[in-house]
Amino acid sequence: MEDTETQSNTNKKEMREKDLIAMFKAGKIQFKLVSTYKSWDTDTKESLLAFKMILQKQLPRMPKEYIIKQIFNEKHRNILCLIDGTIVGGISYRPFYEQSFVELVFLAIDSNVQVNGHGSMIIDILKEHCKREIQNIETDFLEYLSYPKRLKHPIYLMAYADNYAIGFFKKQGFSTEIYFKNWRGYIKDYEGGTLMQCKVLWEINYLNKIEIVERKRMEFINKISQLSSFNVLRDPPNFDDIKTVWDIPGLREAKLTEEMLSQTTKKLKNVFRYIISDIRTDTHAWPFLQPVNEKEVPDYYQIIKTPMDISKIEQNVEDDKYESLEVFEQDFALIFKNCYIYNAPSTTYCKCAHVLEKRFKERMREVKKTLNGDKSAQNDRHEKEIPPKHSTPQEVLTQNEYVSPPVPLPSNDFGAFKNVVLSSNSLEKHERAYEYSDKDKKNNAKGEIKDAQARPGTTEKKRDEQNDEEEKSGNLFDINFENHHSEDFF
Repeated sequence: MEDTETQSNTNKKEMREKDLIAMFKAGKIQFKLVSTYKSWDTDTKESLLAFKMILQKQLPRMPKEYIIKQIFNEKHRNILCLIDGTIVGGISYRPFYEQSFVELVFLAIDSNVQVNGHGSMIIDILKEHCKREIQNIETDFLEYLSYPKRLKHPIYLMAYADNYAIGFFKKQGFSTEIYFKNWRGYIKDYEGGTLMQCKVLWEINYLNKIEIVERKRMEFINKISQLSSFNVLRDPPNFDDIKTVWDIPGLREAKLTEEMLSQTTKKLKNVFRYIISDIRTDTHAWPFLQPVNEKEVPDYYQIIKTPMDISKIEQNVEDDKYESLEVFEQDFALIFKNCYIYNAPSTTYCKCAHVLEKRFKERMREVKKTLNGDKSAQNDRHEKEIPPKHSTPQEVLTQNEYVSPPVPLPSNDFGAFKNVVLSSNSLEKHERAYEYSDKDKKNNAKGEIKDAQARPGTTEKKRDEQNDEEEKSGNLFDINFENHHSEDFF
């Protein structure tokens, strides 16, 4: 759903930019360069005053005296955007071509024509204008649809943007990571703003970027179509006839190999290894690491018909017997289930099973969230409770009770496992502290505790969902200019 919405928004943006270029070619949208370094005639002053009114309206925090000082400064240039002869916005900038960069001072669009792509188009016009202005080429703005002579050194655009404008500038190719250093000592450092840079590429005509992207897309599709039939539409299959994955129409024609399809299995194998390694390190895992000793517990295999332990699961992982998380989870659930069937709820083994079961389920939730997104986690929260055959371990195990193993823990063969495909941030280990009961100490000392295995828990913890706030739209360069830290050049 999200991919469809993203594709729809991209298509709308491309259509909007195409319409603006068509209006530009037809003369409905015009641009003109206005600056007092060329002339102080009436037309210049009227155009700058009209631009000043737009800036004052769109940037209410900016002092009007400061706006006038900047746009009328002879060191500054102003590219104004006109629709049907009326000024609707523009950009003010100061060139430092000796240092190969341009400082953006103001950028604003009248509210009546905002969110129509005019701001992006003005940035594209500025990029093409700088390519020519640095070479002292004066030409009509319509000529910007062609490619100028390329120079050796790139040009950089530098801008201080407030927090509301950062998203807009990122869409125009700006970045908050500053690699260009020549700006230092030439532009002021403003409080309340974030410095951003954009490298202007000579190889790209920014007014024709949609055509460039479409041309490259078609070249890519034509190239891939020679190797695969991915672009062929097929009728929906009859699912009764599908026995294997290769029966899906088009899959064989796509020239997929078993190695390509096995990538998912390899990924799951790393996940299984991680979970086993994490569970083995738990201090409550000692009863379930190895199979139950039949000599010590003679009647165990008469009661438990399907025994399971961590070492067997570990071997199944290495033998590639688990094709999905569900099968892997079922075997772990079998460990806990066997424990609750064979042992009384008050035994140490049931208490160990409960703690380990809780940890295992936490890891599974994190894994599902990472691999499948929030949908799997939502399904987990709606999982129904399974009534136990005996009293639940929750009724027996108090919150502050710790169970100690009667024998030393075995070494962890997977402790150094590194190739985990999950994010380390999402799979944090949570320490648990439980007090040691006198009764369990006594039982452990006598060695009267039986080997056991456990059953899955009946409830799931609810986890909080975090929603990213959508980026707010706002006016550009609306920064407090009262305090700056470098010399005023005007």
